[in-house]
Amino acid sequence: MFQLFGIKKNKNPEPTFELVIDGPIYKKLTNSAHGEGISENDAMVYALKRGMRDYWLHVIKHESERYQLVKKLCEQSKQDNELLEAIIAMNDRFNKMLKDKEKQENI
Repeated sequence: MFQLFGIKKNKNPEPTFELVIDGPIYKKLTNSAHGEGISENDAMVYALKRGMRDYWLHVIKHESERYQLVKKLCEQSKQDNELLEAIIAMNDRFNKMLKDKEKQENI
């Protein structure tokens, strides 16, 4: 794996950072760079950009799945609330019927 040590401060306007890469990964990076005909630095930039793209695709997919779940739960909650309101209305009608029945019996 590689470790990010931090951002170097220099007089260049673009921030730079140092990366320490283990042997096998470094070898894979250099082989890839030579195979593509680009510098190791460009290969690293490409790999980082691809990694960030893949990360954000993963995040978007995960958030989409969470959104669908929340949407489904909201729809179920709305249906449950409608049923609860119907049960409450029915309960009120039954209570009124019982009170009316008690009044008739007391007369």
